[in-house]
Amino acid sequence: MTGIIRSFACVLVAGMLTGCATQPEWLVRKRLYPQWEISNRSVNQYSFDWSLSGDPDIAPLQVFSTGSEIWLQFEPDAAIPAIFAVQAKGEKPLPYYRNDPYVIIKGNWSELFLRAGNRLVRARHWQENNIR
Repeated sequence: MTGIIRSFACVLVAGMLTGCATQPEWLVRKRLYPQWEISNRSVNQYSFDWSLSGDPDIAPLQVFSTGSEIWLQFEPDAAIPAIFAVQAKGEKPLPYYRNDPYVIIKGNWSELFLRAGNRLVRARHWQENNIR
């Protein structure tokens, strides 16, 4: 009888440990992207004043931004091109966070280059003091 109780206790403990191994999605994302900060977002902070030019095969469907993030929407299962900020001294590769169907970039960049091989897309944010 004692052997049955021990076996039952082992199965019970193993089941509880398995439950501890599963984590909520937000915690998994936080561990994958520890530097990522969750920010408060409100609809009236978004700017859709972005223009896209270049190769439509690698272009996002749309681009919009807040004062601290840029959101790019791609087709489902699309390969994400390399994303660079355009600066006076050249291009800077940018890290991003994927939240399908969006790619989210931290920062307030006014111009981005998206590159895939020799294909290029240029995304520009148009503001009153940023028209070139």
